[in-house]
Amino acid sequence: MKRHKHLWEQVCSFDNLAAAAREAMLGKRGKASCARFFADWEREVVRLERELREGSYRPGAYFYFTITEPKERVVAAAPFRDRVVHHALVRVLQPLF
Repeated sequence: MKRHKHLWEQVCSFDNLAAAAREAMLGKRGKASCARFFADWEREVVRLERELREGSYRPGAYFYFTITEPKERVVAAAPFRDRVVHHALVRVLQPLF
C-alpha cells in the first residue's frame, strides 16, 4: 500500500481552497449564500484556511427542503462554505483513488 504525505496541507492551501470555491460556485451563481461568499471571497478563503489549519473549523447547519420530482423526498443542503471545504477535500483525494 502506497502512503501519501502532507495531504492536509494540500487541502488547506489557499490555491486549493480558491479553486474549490470556484467549483462550488458552478450552477449556484444566483444563490444568496454564494453571492455573500464571493462578495469578499479572498477574506473568506483566508478565514477558511486559518480555521482548517488551526482545527477550529466547524460545519454549519444543513438546510432541509422537499422536492417532488421524480418522487417526493427530503434533501439536505450544506452551507456554501461547507461545500467549498467538500470540494477542497475531493480535489486532493480524488486523484489518489
